[in-house]
Amino acid sequence: MWRVILVLCVGCAGFWLGTYREVTKQAPTEAPKVSFPVIEHKSLAVVVYAHNQAAWCERNLQSIFEQEYDHYRLIFVDDASLDGTADIAHRFITENNQQERVLLIRNEAFLGKVASLYRAIDACLDREVV
Repeated sequence: MWRVILVLCVGCAGFWLGTYREVTKQAPTEAPKVSFPVIEHKSLAVVVYAHNQAAWCERNLQSIFEQEYDHYRLIFVDDASLDGTADIAHRFITENNQQERVLLIRNEAFLGKVASLYRAIDACLDREVV
């Protein structure tokens, strides 16, 4: 009987002493400032699919045009939008002098995302990262 009590006492003591850790508060550390310089300028193809996205079209294009990386081109696919998305995109591209960088594809009939993205990727060059 005393062996059972001894085992229980040692087990409880080990449990309580083993799990107790003193918590010390340390000042939060900042992530180290690491720089990753661009070694090679890869050519990128940014593909944007839009179907009835007139409300977000300009904001989307603006965020792409404001990127610091210059080695990209944009393939904008309008999937037969009924709200004038293609016209808004064309006007915004022209106003920002980005015609040389943008390929605007307008689907005459609704094709869906997969078929539209297939058309866009088919228009990419072999050296481009999509």
